[in-house]
Amino acid sequence: MRDMRRQLAAGQPFAASSPISFELPVTAVYKSINLALEYAVGSGGTTATPFERAPWTNIKRIDLVADGRDVIKSYDGGSLLDINQVDYGMYPPSQIVDGTIGSVTYPLWHNLQIDLGMVGFEKEFNLKTGTFSGGESLTLLDARKLSSLELRVTFGAGLADLYTTPGTGTLDRYVVTPWGHELLDVDKDTSFPLNVESMTSFAFPTTTANDRQFKLNVGNAYRRLIVSTVDSNARNPVNRLATLILQENGTFNRRRWDAGNLLAHLSREAMQEGLDPANPATLVRAIPRLTPVVETTQGKNGGNRRGLYLLDIAEDNRVGSLLDTRGFSALELLLSWDGANTTDLIRIISNIIVPNVR
Repeated sequence: MRDMRRQLAAGQPFAASSPISFELPVTAVYKSINLALEYAVGSGGTTATPFERAPWTNIKRIDLVADGRDVIKSYDGGSLLDINQVDYGMYPPSQIVDGTIGSVTYPLWHNLQIDLGMVGFEKEFNLKTGTFSGGESLTLLDARKLSSLELRVTFGAGLADLYTTPGTGTLDRYVVTPWGHELLDVDKDTSFPLNVESMTSFAFPTTTANDRQFKLNVGNAYRRLIVSTVDSNARNPVNRLATLILQENGTFNRRRWDAGNLLAHLSREAMQEGLDPANPATLVRAIPRLTPVVETTQGKNGGNRRGLYLLDIAEDNRVGSLLDTRGFSALELLLSWDGANTTDLIRIISNIIVPNVR
């Protein structure tokens, strides 16, 4: 099958705390959308200590919306970086030691991928039909059946959302551009389910809680849940959780993890180590964080990423392992924590497979 990679719309520059919108083509079937970011800080400033996951911490919302109403993807820049690490097994290059290395003429380039396919999913042999089905192309976005497809991006404050010490620096360039990977020659009668990722965000309601319930929607198939805990401005990840439980119908615990044990498991199974950033000035490559820094906050010493908890359901990447919640009376996430700040945030990203009604 022929495919195509192209720039989908002209890049748009940063404007403090403002939204921008890209009208994307609706002429092919999307496998992924690549979000490119050009970044440069003016020389002579005193910016110091970038936040973990910067410069994506300056993007507060990313929404992919079909026909002006159906939200297919919804998260912030830092969460999309987390998803890319989970999907591709490596920490995406992000942090910048010295933003002044870039310039308006030669900016520092970054990119993250918004996947419409099911990254890592395996094809399965159907004994009845004698064919293989499923795999990464199980879910795609057929934009030909849409009247519009819009990518909405909301920016943060700028340097204050990039560096612990913004200092006297200037943000000379911060431009976002969408690129697409599209499939051609797909039969128009083909119908693809949608790979939907939707984020809810709220402040910790109390400093301490035991099995606090958060209700999840039922009626579709779940691939995974990604839970993250971040500071009040959604910039730096922080460790706050003690246990995580995914409970079906009020009785059966499908997943139960101690937070530290889960982080230790993820560092082996789902993620490579995080990287201390490269220094372009000295050509020193990024260095793996092999040993986590000892902290008193819960969960830190179990792994090498702070505040990122993956509750994987289809661990073998097969359709039959998805959690089909049709007929469920309830699906809840039970979280426990001790010592949280009520200004910190919990973010829950539900990854579900939705039948395409178009």
